[in-house]
Amino acid sequence: MKPTPGSHLGAFLRTRRAQLDPQERGLPPTDTTRRVTALHREEVATWTPEDQTLFSETYSLVLTAGDTDHPGVEVGMVVVAGELYVRAYRGVGSRWYRAARKHGHGTIRVGTVRHDVLLTTDGLERRAGLDAAFRAKYGSVAEALVASPEARAATIRIDPASAAAP
Repeated sequence: MKPTPGSHLGAFLRTRRAQLDPQERGLPPTDTTRRVTALHREEVATWTPEDQTLFSETYSLVLTAGDTDHPGVEVGMVVVAGELYVRAYRGVGSRWYRAARKHGHGTIRVGTVRHDVLLTTDGLERRAGLDAAFRAKYGSVAEALVASPEARAATIRIDPASAAAP
């Protein structure tokens, strides 16, 4: 069977998470609600308060999808409930959105700060608070990102990948 795009990354992350103990991270001991003893994804991949402040105070980031040295694309971003989001105003046909969906990982740069990241594209267009966050940060310029169904369908959540490594 041929591996699907991102399956190697998924296998790597599952292996890394399985090696982490929730109690070592200050979380309650494993209970019956957990299927495995490893950390849940949301417990591993979180942005630091410093990163969240940087994202909130910076106008845009540069996103590169996959394992390439391509210069990337500059996009606006918002933080909602500690999670980082971007949207492709041209919709799911946008070349950089398609690359993000295909690879599922990449890098972001905000000023001199660089992070390896995981890119999630499924089921995010109706995330509560996204439209309001884009409007609050970008004003009338945000209408291209919040008013069109195409842009909403091209929403990407960006999570730190490096948090999975000990």
